[in-house]
Amino acid sequence: MSAFNFEQFEEDFGAQRITPERAEEMAQSFRDAHEDELEKAASILERSGEQPDEKTRRRIERIEAKATEHLRAANDIDSVLARGQGRKSTEGAGSVSQGTASQDTAPSQVKKTGIAGAEAKWSRLFSAQSPDAFMAVNSNTRGRADEVGRYLSAALSGKVLDASYPQLRFENTATEGVGSEGGYLVPERLVGALWNDAITMSSFLSRARVYPMSGPVTHVTGPDWQDRTGGVVAGLLGVWLAEAEEGAEDKTLFRKIELHAHKVGIFSQISSELAEDAINVEAEISNAMRVSTGYTVDHVMLHGLGVNQPLGVLNSPALITVTAEGSQTADTLTARNISKMADRMDPASMKRAEWFASPTLLSELYRLQFQGRTDAGAAIADHSISATSLFQAHGNGTYSLMGRPLHFVEHMPTKGDAGDILFADWSRYAVGIRRAANIERSNAPGWMKDSIDYRITMRVAGAPEDSQAITPQAGDTFSPFVILGAR
Repeated sequence: MSAFNFEQFEEDFGAQRITPERAEEMAQSFRDAHEDELEKAASILERSGEQPDEKTRRRIERIEAKATEHLRAANDIDSVLARGQGRKSTEGAGSVSQGTASQDTAPSQVKKTGIAGAEAKWSRLFSAQSPDAFMAVNSNTRGRADEVGRYLSAALSGKVLDASYPQLRFENTATEGVGSEGGYLVPERLVGALWNDAITMSSFLSRARVYPMSGPVTHVTGPDWQDRTGGVVAGLLGVWLAEAEEGAEDKTLFRKIELHAHKVGIFSQISSELAEDAINVEAEISNAMRVSTGYTVDHVMLHGLGVNQPLGVLNSPALITVTAEGSQTADTLTARNISKMADRMDPASMKRAEWFASPTLLSELYRLQFQGRTDAGAAIADHSISATSLFQAHGNGTYSLMGRPLHFVEHMPTKGDAGDILFADWSRYAVGIRRAANIERSNAPGWMKDSIDYRITMRVAGAPEDSQAITPQAGDTFSPFVILGAR
């Protein structure tokens, strides 16, 4: 790709020799080139092993420098587009236009620290523009909803988009590792809308920590807090010193979380007639994609095996399972179960932790009772105290348990199975998202009945930030993820 001349571009754009649509295409091309260069560097590094030679290191540095130039060019174009749409923009590459303080996060900083799930809009993950500028519709288009419909209609029917929608052109793409498998790259504006809506509709994803991924693997690094025995935190122990006394040097321990992007496909089948003729079929399919994306990611965050898919909380070594009481009746829930789960929550997560339960547990929650005790502490066998202050149903349709929000989620195992109730701090779960998404169609599986199969694929990574339960100075281990065992 030729070198980008920002001054010449700005002059041509101001003189309307470059249209906003063409500018968006140029920015996307630079972003794609940026990702391609990073993937090339990652591939070279992987082949060279942990100790690349000097020649290989210099080659990787040159590729990364080129990737940086491509990203800077894309950000410069974005800043000009934002100004052209009547929004203020600060000077320099990577600037953010008219956002709140929480939105003015540089892309490089976002990659290091991630974004809280509810705020992880596509523009904040991948664009230097504000969300409004990123999702803005140019005067030459007929609105974002119409763009989605036209794109899906063309993709599902196999027709080519007409010239009035150049920004939604099809781009054939090959799947990494499967060169013969291809599809059409979904325009970033549309996949951004899909992702944003998926977050809004999710239960777990909206509470996690989300990181943008520029390659198939990304690393999240932080201090290792998991073993706190002897008062040592991340390898450091504070020491009280007398005047002029020399202190001992400690070594800070860090741990690396490796996020691998896995491909997830959302499949569906419609008749050829429906793809060609039905009114609003594109709107229905678009809505189904949004719901399915959030649902699918939520499900794997809970149940994922970690092989060819993210690692879910229920299969994580960091999970703590509280066992049922010895004499507990099957499928029941007691106040003792709940209090023991709270005992094992990481104190650092208590202000963020929330309860997630199977809808089949609602009747058990209404029957929760504390067992009475004598002054000496002995249980009173024939007396119990209502636990209405433990579980509360509020008039607006929300619930709370032990003063923390309680949500009923259909992903949870059914009543009596391990994990039917979870006490979790989802901000301690890391999610990675790749930028691109593909839509693919085929009539081969349904040839005999004249139907069309289609799928939209995205690349997502995920794992709890903790690799094991936390060992405190004294007492039982605790964790940001605690479930009740089978009973």
